[in-house]
Amino acid sequence: MNRYIDLNDLWGTQSIEDEAKALAKRLRSIRRNRGLSQVAFADKSGIPLGTLKVFETKGKISLKHLFRYAKALGLDHELNALFTKRELTLEEMRNGK
Repeated sequence: MNRYIDLNDLWGTQSIEDEAKALAKRLRSIRRNRGLSQVAFADKSGIPLGTLKVFETKGKISLKHLFRYAKALGLDHELNALFTKRELTLEEMRNGK
């Protein structure tokens, strides 16, 4: 008996695993478009090559290594924006967000 609820069944969205794989695919594409091999990128980012390969194929990575990945691509500001507290706009307050 499965004790867990699959949230995807409730909302009909992609699974978290699928979302992670899609993110990995987008970041891998950016890395490749910049002409960086996995070996060169691992060296530049400080991410172990094995960890990099697992992320780019399975979408599994620690938050620390995800930040390193984003920073090495110059995308750390976008990742940081997810964790930056900001003031709500008046419109957002009216809409209860």
